[in-house]
Amino acid sequence: MVFTDASLCNINNGTGSTAGFIVWLMDCHGKCSPLSWHAGKIKRVVRSTIAAEALSLQEGLESGFYYRKMMEDILGITTRTIPITAYTDNKSVIEAVHSTKLVDDKRLRVDIATISQSLARNEVSEIKWCPGKTHLADCLTKHGASGYSLLNVLKDGRMPEDFL
Repeated sequence: MVFTDASLCNINNGTGSTAGFIVWLMDCHGKCSPLSWHAGKIKRVVRSTIAAEALSLQEGLESGFYYRKMMEDILGITTRTIPITAYTDNKSVIEAVHSTKLVDDKRLRVDIATISQSLARNEVSEIKWCPGKTHLADCLTKHGASGYSLLNVLKDGRMPEDFL
């Protein structure tokens, strides 16, 4: 599972944006453990929330691909046997990824196309929306966002029912 989030123009006097993601390994019973996480500045200046969220999703998925490949090699199992489900709190990104209509930002089109291609090739099982209040990566990018849900999952080692 990959949870990604972003926040537009929240650093460097409003010129920089942040992205964050958490990659989880979860079994069919909801027992889970974080494999990787990241929170930091988005490498390029973005002009919209959808751009920030899409870049965060793309980076989170790339990390998910890396850890899936590592697990498959360790376990000696077939490629893409381990499904990846991604969660974002931005509906516009999900709509853009599933739409044939191009986004206005020409630079963002390539990033959206990359994510769409990952879905088409079954590299990603699903990209789902979840509300910001229950989103486990929300506290990685937003000042004042509650990290309570994330801390509970880390403490209990169990994913909330919403994500099973």
